[in-house]
Amino acid sequence: MERQLTLLPAIDDKKVQKEVVSVLKEYRALKMRFSNDVEQEGISLYFKWHERDIFKAK
Repeated sequence: MERQLTLLPAIDDKKVQKEVVSVLKEYRALKMRFSNDVEQEGISLYFKWHERDIFKAK
């Protein structure tokens, strides 16, 4: 039987799984943070428009 040379070290599936889970958790946290920032910006714009309308009415 011939022996095959490998260029890469053996891969530990448990380490890969932990790393994937870690990256996915970080992605989910960043996505939620971005979503919250966008929502907060929308709320802020709403209040600016609302204040402008109040001052126009006076």
